[in-house]
Amino acid sequence: MSEPSTVWPEVPLGEICQFKYGRSLPGPLRAAGDVPVYGSNGIVGAHNEAITTGPAIVVGRKGSFGEVAFSPSPCWPIDTTYYIDRTATKADLRWLAYRLSALGLTGLNRAAAIPGLNREDAYRQRLLLPSLPEQRRIAEVLDRAEALRAKRRAALAQLDTLTQSIFLDMFGQEVETNGEVRLQSITSVITKGTTPTSVGYSFADRGVPFVRVQNLVSGGVDWEGDILFIDAETHKDYPDRTFALVTCLCPLRAPSAGWQSFHRRPPS
Repeated sequence: MSEPSTVWPEVPLGEICQFKYGRSLPGPLRAAGDVPVYGSNGIVGAHNEAITTGPAIVVGRKGSFGEVAFSPSPCWPIDTTYYIDRTATKADLRWLAYRLSALGLTGLNRAAAIPGLNREDAYRQRLLLPSLPEQRRIAEVLDRAEALRAKRRAALAQLDTLTQSIFLDMFGQEVETNGEVRLQSITSVITKGTTPTSVGYSFADRGVPFVRVQNLVSGGVDWEGDILFIDAETHKDYPDRTFALVTCLCPLRAPSAGWQSFHRRPPS
């Protein structure tokens, strides 16, 4: 059972952790190794030595001030950062990292020339302090949520290449992507659809499938969905509306305007 939030004391950040200063480590002085080197905006290199005791929270001090990163292994935060390791707090580091990310540290800049975070300003920020077991439980829940977010981001990244993959699968050839061409130079026909009822025809109970915007799905047509039909006579009057072996449909109106759907000739 979770503890009621009303029993959590509200304390200033400075009572539960210390912001330690990172150390300068210019590129020429870094030796080959697998210890991550952190700047104010995340990992900026690697070295063969760490200055933190185990995992650490890294907080931007200059530049990307207030940004929070978590290193699951010993690391070297450089002099544009603060860091918090197990010697600088008794709180659960994962919980504290999540809490710092939501504390609004990026809005505490007082420097006129170079944006920066004064740690005394950070120390004055107040937060609710759960017990250590509750901190760990909260961190575990947030870790699982973050893992799901990472999977979703990976899936979205794969979708970015889906259209080209489908194109290559259908045409069986490499596509040059380092230049621009006119659409008409790589297509045989560019035209728009016609709704039968707008020109005096009617839909039929069976016959030739008539594809509408709502029938388009990612990568093709949902032939099992709500498909309408036109009869053979109507179809003869519109031979230029018959799908080629490979066709790209692009809705013209909201909410799907501009979305492309590649597919092959419909099933017979």
